[in-house]
Amino acid sequence: MKKLLVSLWVLLSVFVFYAATLFGASLVYEIKTQNVAVNDTATKLPTTPLVGREYLLITNKESTVLYIGNDSVTSSIGTPLGINDTYYGEWKSTIDIFGIVASGGGTNVTVEEGK
Repeated sequence: MKKLLVSLWVLLSVFVFYAATLFGASLVYEIKTQNVAVNDTATKLPTTPLVGREYLLITNKESTVLYIGNDSVTSSIGTPLGINDTYYGEWKSTIDIFGIVASGGGTNVTVEEGK
């Protein structure tokens, strides 16, 4: 009976591996967290993206409003994040996100990425 259970376990493991490979499912998960200081110059969030990223969380940790957008982001055209606000996006690592604050300010941002 024990040999039968071990054999079934091995067969099931092989089947799951090949099914995941066949249908493109990843068996490897990774989470990366970075703290980034943002000032009144557009700053890439995160500074070094996780290769193969599938999602992104950006959390503004301070009372200065953070504005996010593309590399041309400004405080007048960016999406605002107040204190402890979090932005969630399903952005691949090939898409760059930038943050900025109004002139003269600065904030600390936590960026979490996963795949």
